[in-house]
Order: sequence, then C-alpha cells, then structure tokens
Amino acid sequence: MEFDLKIYIATHKQFKEPKEEYFQPIHVGKSLHEDLGFLGDDTGDSISEKNPFYCELTALYWAWKNDDSNFIGLCHYRRYFDIDNKTDRINDIRFITQSEFDKEKFPKQKIAKYLSKHDIILAKPKVYELSIEQIYGYCHSIIDFDILTETLHELYPEYSKSWQKVAYQNNKLVHYNMFIAPKEIINDYCEWLFTLLFEVEKRVKISPYNYEKRVFGFMSERLMHLYFVHHKFNVKYLPILYIKDKDFKYKTPSKFFKFVEDKYKSLLFFLSNTLKYKMKNLLSRN
Repeated sequence: MEFDLKIYIATHKQFKEPKEEYFQPIHVGKSLHEDLGFLGDDTGDSISEKNPFYCELTALYWAWKNDDSNFIGLCHYRRYFDIDNKTDRINDIRFITQSEFDKEKFPKQKIAKYLSKHDIILAKPKVYELSIEQIYGYCHSIIDFDILTETLHELYPEYSKSWQKVAYQNNKLVHYNMFIAPKEIINDYCEWLFTLLFEVEKRVKISPYNYEKRVFGFMSERLMHLYFVHHKFNVKYLPILYIKDKDFKYKTPSKFFKFVEDKYKSLLFFLSNTLKYKMKNLLSRN
C-alpha cells in the first residue's frame, strides 16, 4: 500500500520550498495578511484569525479538520526534521545555511521505515537545568502556566499525575510543535489539545507584547510532550535542521561537548529539585 503522507510547512513569508512532493506549504494567519500564493489556513473549518496567539497551531488545526491523508506532519519554513540523521545523534538542533539545506535529502521511504517501528516522530528534546514549569516561568508568565495547570486538572484529571512528572519533575522539552504521525493519532491529540486550549483562552489575559501573545503556541509545546508521555507512545526523536540567517553566527557543538553540557544541566536540575523537595518536606513538618 502507498505511504500516503503530507507534511505541512507553516510559513508567513516566501521561502525556497523543498523539492519532495509530500511537502505542502501552508500560509498561517492568511486571513490577516496579504496572499503569498500558498495554500492558506483560512479555508474550510479553520482558526486562521487566532494565528497571533496560536502560531503554527492554526496550520495544525487546518490539517486536522481538512486533510484526510493517512500520515501527516508539521514543520516550519526554516525548521525541518533531520530525516537522514547521518552525522548528528546527540544535538537537538543543527544550524545550516540555505545552500547546505538545498543538498539535504528527505527520503519518504525512511520516514515510512521510522513509522513502521514507532508511533510518531518528534523533535529531539532540549535539556534544561530547570524544570519545565520553572523554565516557563522564567521565559513567560507563570500565572498563565498556573491557569493551564488548573484547567488541565478540571477538564482532564486523568492527566494530573503525568503533568506532575512532565512539568515539575522533568528537565527535557520537545520544541516547535513539529511531528509526523498517523492521522488517527493526530485526530485524538488535536481533539484533546484544542478543547483544552480554547478553555484556557477564556481564562488568560493576552499580553500586549507581540512575542508573549504567542501564549498558546508556547503552552502547546509543553502539552505535546505531556500527551505523548501520558499515552506511552513509542517515539522516534530526530534532530532539527534550522536554516540560519546569513549573519547568524553559531557553530553546532561537538557531540562530546553536547553530551557533557546535557549531563551538567541534568545534574543541576537533580540537585535543585532534590533541595526543593527536601525544603518542602521540612516546611510541612513545621
């Protein structure tokens, strides 16, 4: 049987498309901007107008409601899965130039092979020295995180134990809301995700700042991690290829350096987490 695959490339600008036929650019927030000539997220059942707050999730919503492919995926106009994954098995991201990217291959048969042995393909997690809850509070609004937690407990109490592990006892996070998976898994995931986020949307106060307006995109990165951990799916993690700007100077760290860095961050997380719970137990006795 043919491997029926469609991977959507979320974009808000013109870009050089990969040559593989299964890639489909989708203009996110099209209802709010000038037409780029791509398929838009504003037809059929859509939430295109929510793009400033939901980011690439407006493309995910569109694919969920309007695409019948057996397997679907989501990536970004400058972020793609490192499908070949020949040289980099420890870094979560590899920065490359456009000319280097043009030489990359994304063999469909290799994706099919991955998904014959795994339930889903996700981005390789990034390791932090703090918990996911602490990182969110450092980068965004901890009040919004608390509202998300409260809403999750109300709507999906069966996820509470998994949320405790993912948000408070874990220092690894899958970024970018990128995936490749069977449509039936994504159907169930999206039903759960958007039911939760639409309720959270009623309760949070949207920031006036453009970056922080993306609150539901930020939340969904944590929720994607939660969903697939909770359901104990067999995940294939792949590094991300990031097409860097011409003036962006960054050298991908060596495997050894990255290994040592991740171990060091995990040690810091372990020590801080251990201290936090010891203090909590001590205070509870007084």
